[in-house]
Amino acid sequence: MANFGGPQQRVLAGRLPTTALKRKLISLEKVGIDVIEIYLDNVLDIIPTMMGFTLQKYFQRPQEMHHHLAEAGGYKPLQCMNDECGKDIISKERIPYSLAGFYIDNENSIHFLYGCKSCVADYCTHPYWAEIGQIRYIEQMLGWRSVVDEVAVQNKPSADFYKHWALLQEAILQIQVPQGWGRWI
Repeated sequence: MANFGGPQQRVLAGRLPTTALKRKLISLEKVGIDVIEIYLDNVLDIIPTMMGFTLQKYFQRPQEMHHHLAEAGGYKPLQCMNDECGKDIISKERIPYSLAGFYIDNENSIHFLYGCKSCVADYCTHPYWAEIGQIRYIEQMLGWRSVVDEVAVQNKPSADFYKHWALLQEAILQIQVPQGWGRWI
């Protein structure tokens, strides 16, 4: 049990208490100690709102944690740009298998694309690309933004270049790893 809020209050984190533990908690309440029971579901709801330094201290492998921050409107998936695929590339299962990059068409216009590696990797004809698992780290996303800006300045952006870039940024915000959790390696 962790001590939060002073000596008269105890917080329990875990699944469901055993019968013996429940008896102990009742006995603590009988002697005037307030008990607040916090279960696994409560903790999982709180994780996305925790500060990065707290998460880094108490969770050993933040890169293995996948959570989606939903705005008031709810979670908004990002579909692979391959029309035949349509998978949500920022879903927990698809993040490790998704990327973003560029290709140059016959008119020398540069296009921004994202999708499943197996669907779009062959179209990434430009040397710069990023895995979604990388750019969900804030520090990596800032670097990727610089790359996108540089590519857009050095090439003629297609009519839909900034639309697709904006959609990716909006989606990444839902799965972004909080600052302080480290860097992608």
